[in-house]
Amino acid sequence: MKIYRERDITRYFESGSRFVFKTQPGVPYTGPIVEWKGRTFAGNNIIGKTEKEQELVENAGFGNLIYDSIMEDYSIPLPEPTYESYSVSQSDIDKGFIDRYFIEMHDGTIYEVLKPLYKEFVNSEAVYKEAVHMVKIKQYTDHGMLEANIQAVNEAEETIPRIREFMSCTDTFQQKDSQYTRGGEYEIVETDEEYVGFYHVMPGMGIMTGRYHANNSKELLPYNYDNDVYIPKISLD
Repeated sequence: MKIYRERDITRYFESGSRFVFKTQPGVPYTGPIVEWKGRTFAGNNIIGKTEKEQELVENAGFGNLIYDSIMEDYSIPLPEPTYESYSVSQSDIDKGFIDRYFIEMHDGTIYEVLKPLYKEFVNSEAVYKEAVHMVKIKQYTDHGMLEANIQAVNEAEETIPRIREFMSCTDTFQQKDSQYTRGGEYEIVETDEEYVGFYHVMPGMGIMTGRYHANNSKELLPYNYDNDVYIPKISLD
């Protein structure tokens, strides 16, 4: 029985079209790679069947065989993600924040998942996960923490650029009416003007002008002053 020692094996992920199957010339391969004693194979692991059927060679052929088609036989599989809708609980409100978890699969599909599944992805030994993007986002429930929420989403965009299609910086806010500012706290997004007056908080929409929500309510953002010079803070755009 042939023994494939770990010390002789190198693993990585091939996202280009550098290799084709030796038995299928002209069909480039995308997926996990196992190199063993100068030879290259498709998959996470190497077994006798892998050596016979999944050997790769360098070629500049046409087409593209994605790893999904052989993943069942030649990989440590990743769990199948499922969509989850979050909800802000009373305990989240009491502690002041909620952690949200997102996974972008290799095909660009984005899932919001629960913490156990997120941890399973993070801890997975599947080489295939190198094509998967994962991000944890802390979002505060207090409307006074809007800027921190914006910053957290901005940072998450570096990992999953389309994350804003699936969440808002104000999703976790509780609706609040009859708040009042005397100035020095918010600016009107459309005009960059300091705002004085009543405002309310709308989940998913943010801090807005007016005692209660109306069609003409305008979006507000926090700002600060530095040496009496007005400096807008981070934008939601």
